This record gives sequence, C-alpha cells and structure tokens, in this order.
Amino acid sequence: MMTKDQIANIIDPQFPMVYAPTTEPTKLIFEDGTEMVGYFQHTKNSDELEKQNKFTFVEFGEKAQKFRATQDDSFVTTIDANLLKNVEYPSYSGILKERLKKIEEILNEAPKRNWPEYKNKWVEDVKNIINTVMYKWLNDYEREGFLKFSLLTAKRFETNLGEYLIPVLEISFKNGSTVVLDPIAGVTSDYNGRIDFYLMGNVYKKVSILRKIMETGETVWIYAKNYDTRTHFPLGEQLFIKQINEWLQ
Repeated sequence: MMTKDQIANIIDPQFPMVYAPTTEPTKLIFEDGTEMVGYFQHTKNSDELEKQNKFTFVEFGEKAQKFRATQDDSFVTTIDANLLKNVEYPSYSGILKERLKKIEEILNEAPKRNWPEYKNKWVEDVKNIINTVMYKWLNDYEREGFLKFSLLTAKRFETNLGEYLIPVLEISFKNGSTVVLDPIAGVTSDYNGRIDFYLMGNVYKKVSILRKIMETGETVWIYAKNYDTRTHFPLGEQLFIKQINEWLQ
C-alpha cells in the first residue's frame, strides 16, 4: 500500500504532488508483481477518487496515443494506491520492454500484412504532407520570395518494405538557414511511419512528425518533441509555422 504523500515525494521531492508535471516515464509496481508505465494525469474525477486513495494514470502505448488525440477519459486508468508496492520515477526499463514487445508484434504481423500496399500508402502520404506544406501552409511565403523549396529524392530500405524512393523537402531561407522534412521510416514500433523535421546543421533543433493510420483508414500526422506522449499534438499549419519561427530566432 502507498499513500498520496509517498507517491508525490517520488514524483517530485521538491514540490510533492502526484500530478506534478513530469518529463520521464513513471513505473507503477503492484503488490501482485504486475507493472504499468506511463504518467499520472489529472482528470475531472481525480479529486473525488483521491479521497479513496485512487489516482488517474495514462499508460504508455495505444491508450496514451488515443488519450492525446481525443482527451477522452475512457483511455485513463484508475489506480488503487492500496494495491501499489512501489513507484519508480524516472523509469526506463518498462519503456524498453514495451518497445521490444511492439517490435515483436510487428514482426509477427508481417506475414499477414500487404506490405507493397502499405509501402505505396506510406510514400503517397509523405507526398501529400509535403504538398500540403508547399502549396497550402507556406505557399504565400514562397510566392513572396521569403523562402525557397527544394525537392530531393531519397532511397530507403526497410526489412518489410524493401527498397523504395521517397521525397525529401528542403526549405531554404534568405539568412542561409534550411529546414528539412526527411522521411526516415514507414514502420516504427509506436506509429505507422516517421518523418524527421529539423534545422540543418543543428542536432538540437529537431522534432518528429509521426504518421498514425486510424481504424477508419484515415492518416493523421502527429507533431512530437520526444517520446513522451504529452508532447504529441496533431500537426497543423500554425504548429508547423510556429516551430520554424522558433528555430529561426
């Protein structure tokens, strides 16, 4: 059994709060030996649940992705602290195990999936997001001469997809800076593809643009500063332009 104060002091010893902002994974270890990795998330029910020594928690993986996309509390898990043995923060072992499980799931699924069709959709989706950037989000900036587009072609090889060609977009500015949209992989452990979006020449100025194929077949692009799903947001024009603006300051 663990109390609110015990959990809070592990999460943030300086400012003890169960729902204190965190940037690393939190691992819950239960009395029965089971574990869960994610983060404590305050919801409209949290204050009432706290009276019962229960807390709301978002588990990494599919639930975290869906919660970030919808803010639907049905993807939040209620944790009974009376059943907790320990809390680890920060914790990385659970993240590695979860990722390895997902990689294994992808490999097991490989014989069942139509990979040529998947590859074609990946390439087509990348072309579509690049076209959106060029002809919608940044079209006026390019027309007025503030920036210039360069479309390159990269060759990629992935175990399930084989060898294929895919476009890379470079956006150059008058001050000599260049930002790049560089598709890295069509298959990842957590999403359905990843594009690196970065300021050329500065390894610290990089984010990921992640492709998520919904159950309806719709493609959704996610902006992600790091693996923490709380830094994941649906990609849109304002967020894209805001990121470029930050890098050019």
